[in-house]
Amino acid sequence: EYEINVLLFAASSHVEMEEIPIETVYLEGNTSSHYRVLRDSVLIYSRIQKFILSSFVAFIVDFSALFLIRSQLEGMDEARALLVSVVGARVISSTFNFLVNRKLVFNSREKATKSAWRYFLLAAIILLCNYLLMHLFSLTLGMPLVAAKLIVEGLLFLASYIIQKKVVFKANEKFPHKEKGVGDVTESDTAERSGK
Repeated sequence: EYEINVLLFAASSHVEMEEIPIETVYLEGNTSSHYRVLRDSVLIYSRIQKFILSSFVAFIVDFSALFLIRSQLEGMDEARALLVSVVGARVISSTFNFLVNRKLVFNSREKATKSAWRYFLLAAIILLCNYLLMHLFSLTLGMPLVAAKLIVEGLLFLASYIIQKKVVFKANEKFPHKEKGVGDVTESDTAERSGK
């Protein structure tokens, strides 16, 4: 887990890395290994798991808000009611999702105002895609609203994760040693930067 975190941090901070091949030696069939498949795998993939969890909770918020808002718009034109419902639900859920992802998933240390404009620009683009796909599936193809919502959210999930990781909450701090021309990073430097 520690090695993975160091590699991820180094890559996102644009620290040059060089791969050096080494021979792997397993003594006595690797009987001394302390790797716990389930627990250690959970730790290694914790970021994507936290993103899935935060996205799922935001989806529940969005899903609930969509139907709550839609239920208050009886008598309004179908297309307009759908637009108001989708936009209103997305504003509520994206605000929740930004706050959770910024701190708990990507552990961003950048000022909230700097990452917020990138996040909400992404949210606006996803919102547009969300509405167009919802309109296609629900109104054009006649698919039930629940089914359309599930399909659309599934399609947009992966794109959202990649863009948030690489653009919205990207690590923009470089190691202090790089500014001084020294390439080595000590364990204490990495631990300090990762909050440990």
